[in-house]
Amino acid sequence: MVIQGPRQRNGVPAKVYEYLGARRPILALAEPGSDTAWVLRESGALHRLVPPGDVPAIRRGLLELVDAIQHNQPAPPSARLNCFTRQHSALLIARLLDECVRRPFASWNAPPRQSERPVS
Repeated sequence: MVIQGPRQRNGVPAKVYEYLGARRPILALAEPGSDTAWVLRESGALHRLVPPGDVPAIRRGLLELVDAIQHNQPAPPSARLNCFTRQHSALLIARLLDECVRRPFASWNAPPRQSERPVS
């Protein structure tokens, strides 16, 4: 279970990434439009997202998660989870730093030319 305060939409608790790395199902008490909700959706991990403080929704989410586990809901492909690892984040940062070093300082405020745009 991951708990994020009501009306808190920015940031993702580190526990989310730990659970993703361990490939554990996640019951997230977080706002639907939060960063946490986005990470869980994009990861494809088995999860249920419920608003914090909504006791009936928490109960429903927990029961749905247990049911999905009992029925062996498939794990997401590794590629979807890998984009949330420290290794992947470090690689992205390294690429951005390489990009900065290759571009002259005077052009940092200018938008990158088509040939300089990073490839995702």
